[in-house]
Amino acid sequence: QSDTPRRVTAFGTWLTPEPALALENAVEALRMSGERFTLNLTTLAGRAIEATGRPIGGKAIVRLRELTGVRRELAEQIHRQRKAIEEAEMLHGFFATLPWPVWIRHADGKLGFANAAYARATEAAKPDDAIERGLELLGQNDRETISATIARGEPFHARLPAVVGGNRRIFDVNAAPICDGTAAVAIDVTENADLRGAVKRMAEAHHRTLDELPTAVAIFDNERRLTFCNQSYRHLWNLDPVFLDGKPTDSAVLDRLRAAR
Repeated sequence: QSDTPRRVTAFGTWLTPEPALALENAVEALRMSGERFTLNLTTLAGRAIEATGRPIGGKAIVRLRELTGVRRELAEQIHRQRKAIEEAEMLHGFFATLPWPVWIRHADGKLGFANAAYARATEAAKPDDAIERGLELLGQNDRETISATIARGEPFHARLPAVVGGNRRIFDVNAAPICDGTAAVAIDVTENADLRGAVKRMAEAHHRTLDELPTAVAIFDNERRLTFCNQSYRHLWNLDPVFLDGKPTDSAVLDRLRAAR
């Protein structure tokens, strides 16, 4: 077609934006200063293309050739590696901004990556400092438990303690096997754990208070099952403790009382 040369030089019509920009810059450098280039590109249609640029006789010559055989496999492998590196860099950039400690271990157990939150939690000057010194957030026993779980090919999740800044903190730790290593994140849930503990202690205190009342008290949940009864209630009806501990319904309690007349 008559417009084929024009369409070929419109790199954005058959290449993704990044390779198109790289080719445009290479062509411009070739035209302006005679810089040679060789680029392996993948078209929107998935074809492997080799683009070469050379100054010949005062002209800028660009040649596009579809790769086949071994050269195509090599170009595709390079493309996959480049894409994997870009994705890894994006993930590392994302992990670096998270407010929770994130770390990655190699197969030998050594730290390979740590974000700024991990560095702060381990009192390191910066992430590289934490990696070089092998600073650990979790205790040895917890690390061994995580390693044993990962060795079975299973993800790990547990609530674990750690000392941060001289204070005991509680973390929800999630770890998973990746390639030949391990990736993990620890989310600080100390406030939630403290609140849950306070509520539990308050409930236990209320139960103790109710248990000491001379009046019989029984509490049933929304499914009408017994969730609590004090000593006065137990003594009043002289019901079997095992039966009461089984959380019977109020109907079952009445049936037991009727049977006992």
